[in-house]
Amino acid sequence: AGAPAIAMVPMANSWQKRNRAVIASSAEPTSPAAEAYRSMRTSLQFARQARELRTLLVTSPAAAEGKTSTLANLGAVFAQAGERVALVSCDLRRPRLGQLFGIEEQSGLTTVLLGQQTLEQALQQVPGYDCLWVLGSGAVPPNPAELLDGPGARAIFSALRENFDLVLVDSPPVLPVTDAMVLSKYADGTLLVVAAGQTKRTELQRAAERFAQAKSPLVGIVLNEVTKQSGYGSGDGYG
Repeated sequence: AGAPAIAMVPMANSWQKRNRAVIASSAEPTSPAAEAYRSMRTSLQFARQARELRTLLVTSPAAAEGKTSTLANLGAVFAQAGERVALVSCDLRRPRLGQLFGIEEQSGLTTVLLGQQTLEQALQQVPGYDCLWVLGSGAVPPNPAELLDGPGARAIFSALRENFDLVLVDSPPVLPVTDAMVLSKYADGTLLVVAAGQTKRTELQRAAERFAQAKSPLVGIVLNEVTKQSGYGSGDGYG
């Protein structure tokens, strides 16, 4: 992909039976997954020393590779470090971000764009976190890409950037639809989430090419759902 792998997040089989993904740093703070998200935070903190990264797009080449759970967990560990973080649910085709925190997404981005709410009214603070907010998707529109490409969306992201230390944007996958490329215009960089043993090499290459064509920088790759067989863990007793 032409970008470094900044984190390897291990597969946690016990999570798959639950109705919603686990925020590892809160539910299982000593788990390998929680440590992987903290390591990802550290990598991004180093990257921010070299360049401005206030708004970060989180996406994946295809569906079901873990982009939304990665975004939610990353936002949680940054908030636990005392940074004011806004998570924006921009997957207007299959919104799922609110479910991870038990937050309704009936109001959010689209209700602000339609003038039915102010941005301040639509932002919801995540229970149990002093520094974490979610801007839900709002009603699912018939024309997501066109709606995200307008001046209203640009104004929303500009306001979020001014009021938060970090803005993490959840978007649909890169290859099926164009939404991620539209949203990349508002971001300082992109995290691309791929699933070990699932994402095809050609899909990763095609996704990276699209960002290169749009002159939108890839900050790094997150290798998700890693198992011991696929390379996670070194057997040194620290896991």
